[in-house]
Amino acid sequence: PFPSSLLPAVASTSLKMAEAEAAEVATKDAANDDDDVSKSKAKLSSKYFETPSWASSTPLKGLHFEVFKQGQYLAKLSMDDQLCLVLGRQQNAVDIVLDHGSISRRHAVIVHGSPQSNDKDSKKDDNVCLIDLSSSHGTYVKEGSHRKRVKPNDPVVLTEGTCLEFGESSRSYYVKGIKPSGEIISEKSSDRNESAAAGAKRKYYEAGYLNTKDDKALSSTGKRLKPKEHWESTAKAFGDTAKHEKFLRLLGGKKKKE
Repeated sequence: PFPSSLLPAVASTSLKMAEAEAAEVATKDAANDDDDVSKSKAKLSSKYFETPSWASSTPLKGLHFEVFKQGQYLAKLSMDDQLCLVLGRQQNAVDIVLDHGSISRRHAVIVHGSPQSNDKDSKKDDNVCLIDLSSSHGTYVKEGSHRKRVKPNDPVVLTEGTCLEFGESSRSYYVKGIKPSGEIISEKSSDRNESAAAGAKRKYYEAGYLNTKDDKALSSTGKRLKPKEHWESTAKAFGDTAKHEKFLRLLGGKKKKE
């Protein structure tokens, strides 16, 4: 037994030893976790590109490119089996071969993750980046008819539906499988109504229910036109009075008096 005067000192020493042991265990666990992540990344890494420190621990499942040429669908390229996938012309230096004379031997790389992924609030495994590897003829993000060249060696975060073009190839690569991040801002009610009206008007004009005088912007289909009374029967197909009256108002029709 210890003298009562020494008990506080003994208790303090025991507490410090316990804290030191706990800290050592936590350090070993963290080191093991890091080692497991490193091993996982090593298994999923490309032979042709060093995986960045900011890359995700696992690829985003379902990520793929839909390939089109002059509007015609050609193929689906899966992009979810490695953390990094190098694209280019040289077969023994890339993961995915893009066969076109304007494409560089090592043209670009897709990396699962992004430099901003280190933020604790971000969804790390949902981010995907493209990096142009100083290609001769460039990598482009296409929006409509506008092509914006990607800055070499600068990671660009991709989003669902992004259209990519490489060099002067006529093929377009649409990014698919990325979950949208953040809140999706809904359209204003008036915008939705106008859009619905335009779509419905075109649909029923092409079916022959509407007259060309109702919308001069619509092209002729050459079909026999039907009288406007068909608006009523078409609208009533909704099965709900309020809905079919709203439909008529959107089309510019008039409510039939009972």
